[in-house]
Amino acid sequence: MQNKNDSFMDSRTIIAIILVGVVWILWQQHLKEKYPRMQERVSESKQETQPVSGGAGLSKDLSGTPNIQNNSQPQSENQIAQDQPEKNLVLENDNLRLVFSSKGMSIKSATIKKYFDRKLNPVEFLKNEGSLNFETGVVGKNSKLHFDLVQLGASEVEGTANFMGTIIKKRIKIIGSEYKISTEVEVSNIGETFTGLSMNFVSQSLAPANSSFLNPTLEKQEFVLDQSGKVTRTQVNVSDKSVIQQTQSGVAMMAVDTHYFTMAWIDRSEILPEAKLFSDAHETYARAEYVPVNRGQTLKISGDFYIGPKELSTLKGVDQKLSKTIDYGSFDFIAKPMLALLKFLYSLINNWGIAIIILTIIVRLLVLPFNIMSYKSMKAMQKVQPLLNAVKEKYKGDSESLNRETMAIMKQHKVNPVGGCLPMLLQLPVFIALYQVLSMSIELYQTPFFGWIQDLSLKDPFYVLPVLMGIAMFVQQKITPSAMDPTQAKIMLAMPVVFSLMMISLPSGLTLYIFVSTLFGVVQQVIFMREKKAA
Repeated sequence: MQNKNDSFMDSRTIIAIILVGVVWILWQQHLKEKYPRMQERVSESKQETQPVSGGAGLSKDLSGTPNIQNNSQPQSENQIAQDQPEKNLVLENDNLRLVFSSKGMSIKSATIKKYFDRKLNPVEFLKNEGSLNFETGVVGKNSKLHFDLVQLGASEVEGTANFMGTIIKKRIKIIGSEYKISTEVEVSNIGETFTGLSMNFVSQSLAPANSSFLNPTLEKQEFVLDQSGKVTRTQVNVSDKSVIQQTQSGVAMMAVDTHYFTMAWIDRSEILPEAKLFSDAHETYARAEYVPVNRGQTLKISGDFYIGPKELSTLKGVDQKLSKTIDYGSFDFIAKPMLALLKFLYSLINNWGIAIIILTIIVRLLVLPFNIMSYKSMKAMQKVQPLLNAVKEKYKGDSESLNRETMAIMKQHKVNPVGGCLPMLLQLPVFIALYQVLSMSIELYQTPFFGWIQDLSLKDPFYVLPVLMGIAMFVQQKITPSAMDPTQAKIMLAMPVVFSLMMISLPSGLTLYIFVSTLFGVVQQVIFMREKKAA
């Protein structure tokens, strides 16, 4: 008879199995932490790849990892078609030069003629070799559609593709000197193999400049979506090798933005597409996907593809939704009239720097009544400050009596403790709106002021304005009456230095506005002090 202690499932064996299991789990966790991309590659190899721009035989799935296609499989009708020689056509107007490719009837290169990048080269959205923009394809298929291109005129091109019996016709046209490309796509004879139409909008991923509290940067890259009037923004940040992957439905407008330029698709179809957003260290793209509701009917898609500057009137001229790519913040209802006034001033004097100075003075004059109210309140607080200090000393250990006596003094002398702060808060939205206007306006992009400032959208190269702003702020603090104790006053003296350091890397147009505003505050305070002496 076998001894029960010799059983395979005795306590020691069970403990051993548990220990082996624990060691295996810990080992897998160690591998996952040491080689984080290993598990991603395993899972990505199992996913269906999605079409994006790239060279032949190369595709990206939604995680952005390249996957080599299996060319040993039998070729479909469309895969044979994509082996046909590529044909290129050029459409050009005063503002754009676009080279179209027969592969996906896409834009092979796009040049914005009237604007230049920081290296003084014409602005281009496509810089990666092999990238294709505005590409039309089939949802979920790796192969690129081949379009037979026919140029209908100097500004219009039509292309036809055949995907396993499904006919796709695409017609594009640039109108006059506009930055938009009017687009119509018609899908007919829809077969069972046709899973939907996709349109890709690709841009090179841009690593933002180093930014910190004392060295902020305003330039950025982001996705902007309009879903039934609701605008969402997703900032792209490839500096930390992060990957963005999103899917949104019912999108009427999608854009891939930089600080001063945008590339956007404004949909005008009966059905709204699903937007898929992707960004990694190399490419940032938005894809619109249209799925046919009824295969017995023709699928019609229309819209405008915009590629150009984020200039408010130009964007509104294409579509009101497109103007939402400019982010003026919560006070855009104040910012837009200010921008209109700034443009009007420029039309009179033909210098954006002087226009900023005049606009700043106008704004300071508009909020001057609030400043007078604040000054009177602070002056009243200074009068009662000795009484308040005496009460504070008398009722040091009795907070209830201290509050009662303090309020009695305030009431007797008709002093409002928040009277000095409230006027400042009321004028704050105006200054924030003006700040947003100057930081977002492409009108200042590569625009000279005078002398050493040749670009109001870049920092002051010799830091003259930040230093002058710091000096003006220091003078303003010294001549402004204050109810602060000596320790607080000393701390506040460091603020001009901190603000000067922050202004060092900001656009000189913004620094000019802050300097002029501070200088106005100094003059204003001098006048207040003279009135006080006269009284």
